[in-house]
Amino acid sequence: MMDSKRFGQPGQTGIEAAPAASTQLRVDINVVHDVTLSTSRGLTRLTMRMTAPDLQDLVNKGRRALRYLDTRKREKKGV
Repeated sequence: MMDSKRFGQPGQTGIEAAPAASTQLRVDINVVHDVTLSTSRGLTRLTMRMTAPDLQDLVNKGRRALRYLDTRKREKKGV
C-alpha cells in the first residue's frame, strides 16, 4: 500500500501526495462511482465523483498519459 497524506472527505474531491516509484495507474470504483485515480510516479492522487462515461474517458486519458511518460523516459535514456 502506498504511504500518502489525504485531504478532504470520502465522496468529495481530495488530493493525496504519492511517493515516486515505477509507473502504475490505479482506478478504484465503489457502487456510487466515487473514483480514486493515482499514479506511483510522485504525481497527485485525485478522488472525485463521476458518471460511467466520464470514468471511461478518464481511464483512456490516463492510459495515453502513461504511454507518453514511458516513451519520454525511454527517449531520455536513448533506448
